[in-house]
Amino acid sequence: MTNSLHAPTLKAKPLTMEQSASLVGAILLLPGFVIYQIFLYSGQISPFLGGYTGIAGLFVSILLLPIYIYSIYQRKIKIQYAEYLFFSFLFLILLVSVYYTSDLNRNESSIAKLSSIPMTVSFYFIFRMISFNKNSTKIVFFFSMAICAMAMNFLSLGQVSADNLIINIDEDLSESIANYQFFALVYVICFLSVVPMISYTAIRFMVYGVSIWVLFINGARSEFIAVFIAIFSMEIALSKYKLFIASIIFIFSILLYLNSQLFVQNEFANARSSSLFSFSNVTDDASYLERGYASDVAIANIVNNPFTGDFSNHELGLYAHNIVGTWADFGIVGFLLFVVILITMIRMTIALYLQTFVDKNSVAFATTAIAGTLLFVFAKAYTYPLLGMMVALQAAQLSRSSMSEFETQRLDKSPY
Repeated sequence: MTNSLHAPTLKAKPLTMEQSASLVGAILLLPGFVIYQIFLYSGQISPFLGGYTGIAGLFVSILLLPIYIYSIYQRKIKIQYAEYLFFSFLFLILLVSVYYTSDLNRNESSIAKLSSIPMTVSFYFIFRMISFNKNSTKIVFFFSMAICAMAMNFLSLGQVSADNLIINIDEDLSESIANYQFFALVYVICFLSVVPMISYTAIRFMVYGVSIWVLFINGARSEFIAVFIAIFSMEIALSKYKLFIASIIFIFSILLYLNSQLFVQNEFANARSSSLFSFSNVTDDASYLERGYASDVAIANIVNNPFTGDFSNHELGLYAHNIVGTWADFGIVGFLLFVVILITMIRMTIALYLQTFVDKNSVAFATTAIAGTLLFVFAKAYTYPLLGMMVALQAAQLSRSSMSEFETQRLDKSPY
């Protein structure tokens, strides 16, 4: 009797229309963003595409929408429960944001939240149709990680403090230059997507080391912590010696924190990397205090308007960077929609980890769901584009589990 884990390797199939289109979209949004920003920072081009993400996100959404609809018509894609919730939540954001664009006090916030929708939708379309079993996809995402790492590390791109910029930025470009957090987002999206596809533990740990370093230099605290959570989640699923690997990661995390106190005092450390560990003395951290104030304002809005919320009733930019902001903006209905989406993600993640074995695509979803859910609950607003990626990966995993023609990869739990 043939063992299914040792079945003969099938000849690689060419990319389908959906996979090709989604790969093009990924190229435009990931390496395309980094390359555009590098040229912008270096003064080689003018900001003819603004900050790039808004226009590129809209273009990719328009490009992929008809292909997505056609795939549904051809029954290649079946809409899952979480996707209905996701579309309902986005529609709520759209309706409320459009309504408040006529309010002078909330116009800018409304436009900002409207502009976040195409990016979230474009990431949803990409990860709903892309295949990480294809070498071309892996190459694009690893290339995106590489150039993003170089941009954050060697060029100090994404820094917002003038004292830490190697490249002088024209004030006219300030609205088009991406900040350090969006560079970190691009890196984390690629990390969550393709690192679970690496079979060899040693290679994964090399990638972990590089990722921790570049995100430390970048200084985006939420994304830095998300990668640590992702590493732990990946190794629990992928490693043969789960307890041993988990212990190493835990000890390494403690040592990194202890040594960081010496590092941040070193002249090599910049303001962004030093701020990563300001949670050891949060009373002096301006970012922490600002976020605390924004959360207090959001809670006050909930107390005053628990059922309907009070959309963008805050100073421009001072929105709650956590799940409380959803209730404050959209009331109990919007909050429950968002919470049920997150619960759906975690519920399936738990089910996957309880299986005897899972495929690598499911590890990518589960890792993204764990890191993403924690970010949305504690550190990110509902407009964070990772939401579209989470929902898409979950729906694609459900499709793979029910459609035999989808390619899957069994886990290779090699300790080497």
